[in-house]
Amino acid sequence: FFKQKTAYEIMPSLVGSEMCIRDRRLGDSLQRLSRYEDAIGAYAISLELEPRNAPAWNNRGFANFNINRWNEALRCYDESMKSDPTYAVAWYNYGYTLQLSGRLNDSKDYYQRAVDLDPSDKIAWNNLANVHYNQGLYERSIELYEESLKLDEEYVIAVNNIGNALDHLHRYEESIYYHEKAIELDSTFHYAWMAKGRALTRLGRPEEGLEFIETSIELDSEDPDYHEALGRCFQSLKLYDKARQIINLGLSVDGQHVPCWIALGLSLIHISEPTRLGMISYAVFCLK
Repeated sequence: FFKQKTAYEIMPSLVGSEMCIRDRRLGDSLQRLSRYEDAIGAYAISLELEPRNAPAWNNRGFANFNINRWNEALRCYDESMKSDPTYAVAWYNYGYTLQLSGRLNDSKDYYQRAVDLDPSDKIAWNNLANVHYNQGLYERSIELYEESLKLDEEYVIAVNNIGNALDHLHRYEESIYYHEKAIELDSTFHYAWMAKGRALTRLGRPEEGLEFIETSIELDSEDPDYHEALGRCFQSLKLYDKARQIINLGLSVDGQHVPCWIALGLSLIHISEPTRLGMISYAVFCLK
């Protein structure tokens, strides 16, 4: 989701700027080879020659991000924005780094500034929508996802995200339409398969939802969300022991997955066996 601006206008008759560009391009080449420390060194030389070079600061930040130096990445992006307040890429990268570090509310302003400066950036529109989505502002997120789709109607991420937002609004029929469209655009998009099956289950059609969620697990068996969704589907079919087995598979992938523990508890409550009382006690523990 990071973008690096490669074009740069050479200042006429300035040899120093030409050398700066040469060293920045060397940094870009090293970064493409995943030689991030060497890339940072090349950008440092570039910035010695031209300290207010916004692309060099941005790309230096990106190299730091790639080796998990997020605070240093933010500092570099900040220098990029100070060097050129209209440099949209740096605003986007700053927002994305904030979002990944858990500072969701702070990231929104940076994404907004990024799309104000570059309204043609479909990814920035999508990520701005994601912030609103994560804040529970689903109607607003749909509007912003649609801005992304105006730029690329086949942008499968935004298509599926609209479906997710509609799902939260309990508009399941509309949600299914967008998940279907996402699958048509990319048949390997496993999340869309799960999301369509989940929407069908919530709509009271678990028999239909079953095959879609099973397909998502065939495509990616390492996501506990998919096992939880399949377990919920079996619960809707009153196949509680089968649900328990599936959910336990999800917990074998991630033993700390809270939705799986809650779903497991609900299954155990409904299982009628001699040890039911013990199971109910365990279920209550899971729910807590």
